[in-house]
Amino acid sequence: MSIPDIFSSHPNRQIGSLGETAILQQIRERLAECIPSGLEGPFDDAALLPREESDGLITVDPVVFGMHFDQSMRPREVGRKLVNRNISDIAAMGGTPTRAVLSLILPSNASVEWLDEFLRGMVAAALEGKVLIVGGDLSASHKDWIASLTLLGKATSRAIPRHGVQPNDLLWVTGKLGGSLHSGHHLNFSPRVAEGKWLACQPTVRTMMDISDGLGKDLPAMLETFSAYLDETQIPISPAARELEKKSGKSALHHAFNDGEDYELLFSTEGNLDIEEFTREWQKIFSTPISNIGKVLPGNESNQSKPFIFRQKIESSDWKGYEHLC
Repeated sequence: MSIPDIFSSHPNRQIGSLGETAILQQIRERLAECIPSGLEGPFDDAALLPREESDGLITVDPVVFGMHFDQSMRPREVGRKLVNRNISDIAAMGGTPTRAVLSLILPSNASVEWLDEFLRGMVAAALEGKVLIVGGDLSASHKDWIASLTLLGKATSRAIPRHGVQPNDLLWVTGKLGGSLHSGHHLNFSPRVAEGKWLACQPTVRTMMDISDGLGKDLPAMLETFSAYLDETQIPISPAARELEKKSGKSALHHAFNDGEDYELLFSTEGNLDIEEFTREWQKIFSTPISNIGKVLPGNESNQSKPFIFRQKIESSDWKGYEHLC
């Protein structure tokens, strides 16, 4: 199946030819499977949430044409990515996604067909993640194509923060890292919701976040003023990163730290944790790999200008992950 154009040169295939009312109706019809009935739905000026329920968690992430996707990507995959990258943020707090509002900012020449396929991808991911879409907004743009999702979630037992590591805490990651764009993983990943919920129930887990900008950026964000001692042989590297090593001239480990959009969980546990027992308990429940990659160094051994100290003294000064505003 060919990929429809994001923007159309045919007036009758542009959203501008339909007008706001017709486009909104098309969006409502396409998202119908994810829309609750009654006053919770997106037909009023604001969504009315049940008083007896407290979601507690909230996150927002967009997809922007030219930044997060381009014409080469299938619209259904882009729609799935919008939903799943938000679900990944809720998973990283140990929560369960519940409800969302969608904001679309579109130029008048945006393709009706592309938008329809994008919404189909959103619906598929929302149904898988048990997310209800309860409202949103449609705005005009001169040229930008932007979709932003604000997602609510409920903490399972407790919300796990990304900050608060302590000296000698153990550092862990799920899955494998690197080569996300090369393999297509950045569009077709599964948020680690079940894994995050399980981790939130473990009293030894201290901090957690998802890896979206690469280990090279996200790990220092978790460490704050500390540094980490890392065993490079324990860092799980994806087959795609190893393939890239042959083409890019950069090591697979470099790709694991810098490529980003892995959407795996990075977390810390208390330093006196029994690693083998923790790993065995994990493996009884999940097929997702888990790796203990190192530990947090004490303050007197930490250096903010050098967040990573590798077992084999690897030079990593340019391993800084993805920077959005550069």
